[in-house]
Amino acid sequence: MTKRQPVFDVMKGIAIIAVVLGHFDDIPILLSRLIYSFHMPLFFIVSGYFYHPIDQPLLKVQRDFKRLILPYLLTFGVLVCNAFFLHFIVRSDHSHILPTLWGGGGFPTGFHEKSLRANSYPIWFLCALFWCRILFNASYIKLGRRATLIIAPIISVLVIWLYNKWLIDLPFALVVGLSALIYYEAGLLIKQYGKRVNRKLLLAVFAFWLMTFRFVKIDMVVCEYSNFFFAFLVSLCGTVGIYVLSKGLTQLKSIKLFSVVPEYLTWLGSGSMVVLCVHTVERCYPVWQVVGISDRWIIFLCRMVLYTLTLYLFGRIRITSRIFGLE
Repeated sequence: MTKRQPVFDVMKGIAIIAVVLGHFDDIPILLSRLIYSFHMPLFFIVSGYFYHPIDQPLLKVQRDFKRLILPYLLTFGVLVCNAFFLHFIVRSDHSHILPTLWGGGGFPTGFHEKSLRANSYPIWFLCALFWCRILFNASYIKLGRRATLIIAPIISVLVIWLYNKWLIDLPFALVVGLSALIYYEAGLLIKQYGKRVNRKLLLAVFAFWLMTFRFVKIDMVVCEYSNFFFAFLVSLCGTVGIYVLSKGLTQLKSIKLFSVVPEYLTWLGSGSMVVLCVHTVERCYPVWQVVGISDRWIIFLCRMVLYTLTLYLFGRIRITSRIFGLE
């Protein structure tokens, strides 16, 4: 098992908070642009950073199935029950059945409007990362490093172009997984060549992101990139910026007064899959409307308290701890 590195857990902690915030429709536009300039690419880049070739592709499939698809199936089962019983029986609303069965809320947009795909449940990410990881590894083993580094970004660009031109889609976020290959590869290259980058360059990249994030919006689930190559560059810089921020936060652990923030983010990032899955289920139900809460910031705080408590409980329960990799 790969030893956890606190900086990357802090990065994922920040990113999962950004995911929760980004699903509010009425947040300030500048905050929305900031979030959608880095949050989902960051997860693929970090995963690629920790990539190690596995000579047996089927073994890679087995490991990633256990790590990613089991949590997906658990959450997916709840979504299917919700779609069938709540919408089909109680409300007689059939519109949620096919999207849910298509895969985590994704819709066969080759036959329907693209806007419906934007309503995908957040767990699309688990399937997308699964496809991305196993396909990249299969290519790396069968075709070699050089060929894979050439082919992977070409596939990503081609898939994004095909999706936006003809709305060609595949179930269980396969299209998104293919489009993310370029980010996964970027993570691998950052690990190999990042040590050559000095602190001044890191700060310059951070500054570039802060100056340019407002001009892009990346919504990976619908392959939306305002300008792909520029958006790709900005998202890379955004990930580096979050790395710089996370590096600074981890150094605060030595200061007792400020250690609670990096420690919480480290813990939250290590359990970001739990947060994602619980967030997916919680969004299906009008919990906050029922209890009379309408302010978005209060709802956000309530959600984070709920996810924090759930993560704590899941870590204490043996079966959920094993399914979500909290051991």
